Amino acid sequence: MNRLVLLGALSLAVVACSPAADQCTPSSCSGCCDANGQCQQGAFPQACGQLGVACRACGLTDTCQFGACIAAPTCTPTTCSAAGKNCGTILNGCGGQLTCGTCTTAGESCGGGGVANVCAPGTCVPKTCTDLGKNCGQVSDGCGAFLQCGTCSVAGDSCGGGGTMNVCGHGACVPKSCTDLGKNCGTVNDTCGGQLSCGTCTVSGQSCGGSGTSNVCGVGSCTAKTCPQLNATCGTVNDTCGNTLSCGTCSGFETCGGAGTANACGATCIGSCPTGFTCSGGSCTGGNLQSVTFDIPVPVQHVVAGKVTRNGINPAATYCNSTSYGELLEFTHLTDTRFNTSVYASCNTTGAAWAFSVSLYPGSYKVTAKRNTNNTDNLPSWETIVSPSFAVSAPQSNVTFDIPVPVQHVVAGKVTRNGINPAATYCNSTSYGELLEFTHLTDTRFNTSVYASCNTTGAVWAFSVSLYPGS
Repeated sequence: MNRLVLLGALSLAVVACSPAADQCTPSSCSGCCDANGQCQQGAFPQACGQLGVACRACGLTDTCQFGACIAAPTCTPTTCSAAGKNCGTILNGCGGQLTCGTCTTAGESCGGGGVANVCAPGTCVPKTCTDLGKNCGQVSDGCGAFLQCGTCSVAGDSCGGGGTMNVCGHGACVPKSCTDLGKNCGTVNDTCGGQLSCGTCTVSGQSCGGSGTSNVCGVGSCTAKTCPQLNATCGTVNDTCGNTLSCGTCSGFETCGGAGTANACGATCIGSCPTGFTCSGGSCTGGNLQSVTFDIPVPVQHVVAGKVTRNGINPAATYCNSTSYGELLEFTHLTDTRFNTSVYASCNTTGAAWAFSVSLYPGSYKVTAKRNTNNTDNLPSWETIVSPSFAVSAPQSNVTFDIPVPVQHVVAGKVTRNGINPAATYCNSTSYGELLEFTHLTDTRFNTSVYASCNTTGAVWAFSVSLYPGS
């Protein structure tokens, strides 16, 4: 059977296109269809969904993951007593840690009897992340201390995302409670890679798993099961008597729980397989390797055209040639930097149109205007955000980005020395006189300077400068 392994190459997530209202379908839209029939990205709480389904808004405490609204789970921390631990440090089941004390009886050590965080005779040998089949997060070394097993590096993976605690897996997971699982004793997996402490048996004659049901109090003694009996080939599992078994690790690109089955090695295909191939064990298989098509979905671009104005009217330009293009407009996409672009609004000294035209992908953009220093015009030298969220979902014309500029006031006068004009014995064209620097007290954009000219004939030391309002 032909096997085509597709890993990161198929993880490309492309922002959904915005086709016409009657064309938003699962085949034309990788995101979701809004109320207007437009295709949206489908990866945000306010517009969540995938493959052309109707967009929906997630709850205030929910998140949108892979097109699905995921509720934030609630958690009740366990205690050392409830977990049956009396030494070392353990996880409280809610992201925190508990310190359960030290062993005080001579000859005993924490984990000495083979049960982590329980005092017993003997010497405990700490385990490694590899020994435990873990590759992310914090885990117990079996002797009362914690191991740091790293983080997940594959896009879309999370620690425990495949259903096995401390193992990187793909997909969103909602942890279950002891009640959800029908358990009332011992430690169990919450199906998302975490552990739950479900208490101890208090009725005389009962033990955890005593009646043959794992983690359920029953009459009789419990017979622990092995990894093969539990169909577990990797990770850690409960032996049905409240204890933990380590069932090995996975090889290659497979991970423990990677295909969605807890404690089983596997992998899922990220993205969709090429036409003719099907996903099996993390690989796209069964297709013709001599006729493979990799399709790259690209959103439709929309032409946006208009002009730039200054306080509602066309800017004035006294000099604008072929190498001085006018005012630069930068379009910064708010959710996908791949779609960032820029365009010049052309300074036209004949018609002073300051027009622009640009092709943009769907979404919202921050639009910033920047002055070209080669121009001689009345636009400000600083950057101006002319639109914090400019929405693009269809072609647009006659768009105006206005640059507000405060009115300047002419301030003129002269410089004196002790109340009279300074004396100058030499003042030519390269010696301009006394420099006056005007530093605005609240807005540095308005800072400027001017020379009070030294004039040896009249010795007027005069200046004239245009200033923005303020101090």
